[in-house]
Amino acid sequence: MRTIVLTSRQHRTITAVIEGGVFTRIDNQSGCFFPWVIGQPFHRDVETWAEKNNFLFDGEDLSKKNRKVLGIRVEDVPQGHPLRFMYPNKFR
Repeated sequence: MRTIVLTSRQHRTITAVIEGGVFTRIDNQSGCFFPWVIGQPFHRDVETWAEKNNFLFDGEDLSKKNRKVLGIRVEDVPQGHPLRFMYPNKFR
């Protein structure tokens, strides 16, 4: 049994309980449309949906974790690299 909590910017939550890889309970208090229903299998698509809709996935901001600029992860470009000088606002 696994419990996932998705939190919006307004601190409204969507709580989902997963048992055996299937959603068994979904409590949506955010007012936002959650595209999964009880009985559907759990996939990693929920993380992608949370990132695109500005939800925290179990308290973790996925948009900053997977952020890429020009196809390169931001944390892979070291300080002082020419890309950081060419695009200073993108590599914060």
